[in-house]
Amino acid sequence: MKKSDIPATIKPMKQSRKIIIDLLHLGLQISRIHAVGEEDVTDSLRRIKIISEKLGRKISFTSYLATVWAAALAKHPRMQGYRYRNNIVMFEDIDVACVVERKIKGKHIPTSYIIRKAQNKNVIEISDEIREAQKSKTESAATSTKKTKQNKAVMITKLPGFLRRMVLKHMTKNPWLKKQIFGTAGLSSIGMFSDGGGAAIPVTVHSITLIVGGIQKKPWVVDNEIKIRDLMSATISMDHDIVDGGPAARMVAEFRNMLKDCYGLGEIEKELGIQ
Repeated sequence: MKKSDIPATIKPMKQSRKIIIDLLHLGLQISRIHAVGEEDVTDSLRRIKIISEKLGRKISFTSYLATVWAAALAKHPRMQGYRYRNNIVMFEDIDVACVVERKIKGKHIPTSYIIRKAQNKNVIEISDEIREAQKSKTESAATSTKKTKQNKAVMITKLPGFLRRMVLKHMTKNPWLKKQIFGTAGLSSIGMFSDGGGAAIPVTVHSITLIVGGIQKKPWVVDNEIKIRDLMSATISMDHDIVDGGPAARMVAEFRNMLKDCYGLGEIEKELGIQ
C-alpha cells in the first residue's frame, strides 16, 4: 500500500516547536527530585474573587501562585541557583518564567513569558503584567518586543538541529545568559487549559519549577472536621545537583504555609477597604 492511499493530514512543524523539543532534550539531562502533593486553596480563591470584584477586573489565580512562588524562593535563593563550573550562582532577583496564552492569527497559543523581579510585585501587579503580555501578537518567548532580540530568536530556529542544540547548550551553561533568556524559576499551570485535578511532572531547563495539575473539590480535614474544599494538585521539581532533601523539604513547607496563610492578600484587602 502506498502512502498516498492512507488518509492523513500533513502540517509543517512550526519553527518555535523545534526550540521546545531541543529545550526538553536539555531538561531531561538534569538530575531531578520531585515533591508531589495537594494544598487547600479554598480561602485564597475566595479572597481573590472578592478582590477582583472590588477592582472590577479579574485577578488570575496563576498570578497569585507566581506571587507566592517568588516570595518563597526569595527566602531560599539557593533553590533557583544555576551551576557554573564548580560553583553555584544564586541570583537575588526571582525571574519567574510562566505560560501565557496569546491569541495569534485567530488561534489561542501558549507562549512563554518571564516576570522579572517577581519577588517585588504583588498579585495585582503581576496579574496586570500578564494581561498586558497576552495582548502581544508574537510567539516569541522573549519578554522584550525589540526587533533585534526577535530576529536573533528567529535565526536560531532556522539553524540545523545539531547547531541549534549547540547554541542552546551554550546558553544554558552560562547562568547569567540563562537567567536573561529563560528566567530563574519555572511556573506552569495545566489547570488553566482544563478542569479537574491531577499532578504533572515537568521537564524544563530551570533548577526549580512549580507545575500545577489543576484544582478539584475534594473532602479535606479542617479543624478535625471533614469538609469539601478546593484542592490544588502541584509538583515542585528541583535540581538535585543544587540542593539536598532537607533544604528542599524546608522550602516546600515554606511555600505550602504561605499558600495556607493566603500570603499577601491581607495587605491588598486593607488597601482596598475589604473587611
